[in-house]
Amino acid sequence: MPTVKWTGGSELLQMETLSDAETGYLAADAVGLKIVFGAQKAAVANYYAEIEAVERKATDVLSVSGDPMAYGTVDPDYGKHVGYVAGVEYTLAAPSVWMSEDELTQSVCIGCVVTNIGGAEIASETYSGDGETRSVTFVYPECENGVEAVWRWEVLNKVAVTATDGGSVSSSGGWYAYGQGLAVTATPDDGCMFLQWVDRRTGAVLGTDPSLAIAVETPLDVSAVFMSESEIVFDPSVVDYTPIIRGLVVNAEEGAVITMQPGVYPLATPLVVDKAVTLQGAADGGTVLKGAYVRNSVENNVSQLSVSGGATLDHIAITGGSGASPLWNAPGIGVSISSGTLSWCAITNNVYDGVGNSYGVGVYVDIASNDMVTITHCRICDNRSNAVYNHSKGVGLYAAGAGTLLMDNCLVAGNRTEKGTAGSPDVAGGGLYLSLSDALIVNCTIVDNLHGNRGGGVAVYGDDEALYTPSLCNCIIAGNTADEDPCVYGPDVSATRLSDDGDVAPEIFNACSNNLVRAGLTPFGVNGIVADPCFEPGSYRIQPSSPAHNAGLKLPWMTWTVDLDGNPRFRRTIDIGCYECFEAPMGTMIYIR
Repeated sequence: MPTVKWTGGSELLQMETLSDAETGYLAADAVGLKIVFGAQKAAVANYYAEIEAVERKATDVLSVSGDPMAYGTVDPDYGKHVGYVAGVEYTLAAPSVWMSEDELTQSVCIGCVVTNIGGAEIASETYSGDGETRSVTFVYPECENGVEAVWRWEVLNKVAVTATDGGSVSSSGGWYAYGQGLAVTATPDDGCMFLQWVDRRTGAVLGTDPSLAIAVETPLDVSAVFMSESEIVFDPSVVDYTPIIRGLVVNAEEGAVITMQPGVYPLATPLVVDKAVTLQGAADGGTVLKGAYVRNSVENNVSQLSVSGGATLDHIAITGGSGASPLWNAPGIGVSISSGTLSWCAITNNVYDGVGNSYGVGVYVDIASNDMVTITHCRICDNRSNAVYNHSKGVGLYAAGAGTLLMDNCLVAGNRTEKGTAGSPDVAGGGLYLSLSDALIVNCTIVDNLHGNRGGGVAVYGDDEALYTPSLCNCIIAGNTADEDPCVYGPDVSATRLSDDGDVAPEIFNACSNNLVRAGLTPFGVNGIVADPCFEPGSYRIQPSSPAHNAGLKLPWMTWTVDLDGNPRFRRTIDIGCYECFEAPMGTMIYIR
């Protein structure tokens, strides 16, 4: 009985002789020999066996491989095969082209080389052109180590080149070998501008120059992005709209209006709007700037959106910003503004997670002398600070500086930080933190905000050098929570505070008028009201029975204003808060023209 020595291990195996009709795993040409080793029998095709037969020499081996990889189904298949006899002619075959399942990569068979393993070339073929199969024929030689056949393949990547509306491209793409250069040019139509090249498969920006030249290493779906010089149409394949919007801002004239159609526009990098242009969103509120994670490795975080230079954002939602300053300050995770206007915007669900200080997670305002910021008809809601050291100031809005802030008809609700720093008087303000001398907060509803330290609703802060006196008028401040001073916290130089049992510091709130605070608190300013605001269920709109109804102070500039629902604000009287209450008319109404 012959023995077998096999390179996969040192185990000695037995062979048995088969009849000519049977097929063995190592079937010799005449006698037929089969390795027999029980449960390991199926593994024999994966090993190279060197057979030392007592009766005759075992058959020779053919090794088949691919370069650079094994593509397609070849005959015989990739791997090691036995049963080849010296002096016999054999033919090997392969498909001319192999295509990946996603049809983005194809490999073209360009040749085959047959050699003695470690020795001379036996046969070779080079292929070009079309054809269903490739083949090579050779005579198996007398040899010690066997024969190797290597199929050679050229790998091609599919490149598609398209253009968005507003322009054209010089090439539609094709199949490119690895490393081959792609050169294409984008040309905008009249009234449009080229913005960037993007790979639509990955969202990666490939370039911002109209002429693109790159080496192709993977399949690409290249798109030239064009935009109207005054309008942005949402494209869900774009993963970062910052360079697109920034490009329009840079190229726009002062006073231009850039319209943004409805859509959720991702901002993967911080966006700067720093000139007197208007970003105009959809009137139904469907235009959303959605932030990505912003982190500064040195000190101060950068806001996901920075507004300056007299810019205006109108009917735009700003959400999803998050940041974690590793050291100190995190101003304006949602938006920071130093000069300009936020109009009919929703700044919601921005979050700070970090070890430093957070200032205005929703909105950060820092106004230089002679500059002005207007925040009108905005919703600043559900922003959150989880600062580890929790120097959280103004979770909803933080405002400071030597300029002027006007804030009207806004809802500030649900902003919160649950931690606090006891003994730090300036760590305050779940809703608003005001540290500037020239501010008017009018017809705003500031409700259900939380600060773990002081001033759940509003914090007004000054120090020995500067005593700030912002004006609050026609505001509802109710349902806010803090460890101290849940409604309004306003220390003067003597640290006098407004609280459940404290006195009002009139020099702080000297221009405040017609504000409503919840029952149990101390009124502040002229004509202050202490009562339940009587909101409608599930809403911050007041009911006709509310003490805020018809209790506001009319100011001359309110003649043509509207409330947060867009309803007319000016009648005979005006309500307190950001919403007007309209009672259903009774009886017959006669209109006289």
